[in-house]
Amino acid sequence: MTVITLANGLPFDFSGETIANVTPEVVALSLSQQCRYAGHTPYFYSVAEHSVHVSDHVDRAYRFAALMHDAHEAVVQDIVRPLKTDHFREFEAMVQRLFERHFGFEVGVEVMRADDRMLASEGREFFGDDVTATWGLSERPFRRPFFRLRPDTPEKARRMWLAVYAEHAPDHAPTHIPHLYPEDPLSWR
Repeated sequence: MTVITLANGLPFDFSGETIANVTPEVVALSLSQQCRYAGHTPYFYSVAEHSVHVSDHVDRAYRFAALMHDAHEAVVQDIVRPLKTDHFREFEAMVQRLFERHFGFEVGVEVMRADDRMLASEGREFFGDDVTATWGLSERPFRRPFFRLRPDTPEKARRMWLAVYAEHAPDHAPTHIPHLYPEDPLSWR
């Protein structure tokens, strides 16, 4: 079986045939409800909030790609790096390419560097002064006071993610359809 059901009640097939069913709202809801670091943080810290932070730390031209760099995790989940086998990385890259084509972005070197710097910054904030060596990161954390984590609820993270999406999405990217997506995600069906 290669099909899952999305929050909007529509199917997603990992073959890519149903990628059109993946909307910004579906991505925002899923990412806002996934805690990073397998939940080993002093407070809830979502993938959506992480993505917003990464988008805040790149040049404007890369902000949409930075926001979307983990969008595929809406269907494959946020898996901690040490558990990502080569086989899983290949599968994840295939799903990420589906999302890149569908939403119209490409994760390049600048976004990957910002993501690694954010990982180092989050590690410092959550787990100690310098985890870059322990985690094998080549990028250094963002300097304080320019970066401080602020815990947000999943709902606030979802809204922040959607706001950044609305501001930076290219014209050809899928957009929000207000009458199909009221504020209550359970009423999407």
